[in-house]
Amino acid sequence: MFWIGLAFEFPLVIFIFAKVGLVNAKMLAQHWRLAVVIIAFISALITPTIDPVNMALVMGPLVFLYFFSIGLAKLAQRGQTNLQQDAELAVK
Repeated sequence: MFWIGLAFEFPLVIFIFAKVGLVNAKMLAQHWRLAVVIIAFISALITPTIDPVNMALVMGPLVFLYFFSIGLAKLAQRGQTNLQQDAELAVK
């Protein structure tokens, strides 16, 4: 249960990384297939049984959270571009 709760913090971590500039929405969208494979592997580790249904129950929300994180990264980037434009106007 701890790991599933920790996984739900994933969008917040991605938002912070995008705000800092470590990741961007375009990169996350391009590598979605790799992310789904990694999420499947993590779901297999988190799930206490070998049942694929339980793994899918863990994997489904994590995949949704990944795509939600792409949207949050886009919002973080939009905020950065607005700040950069304001800074450029202040210099002129």
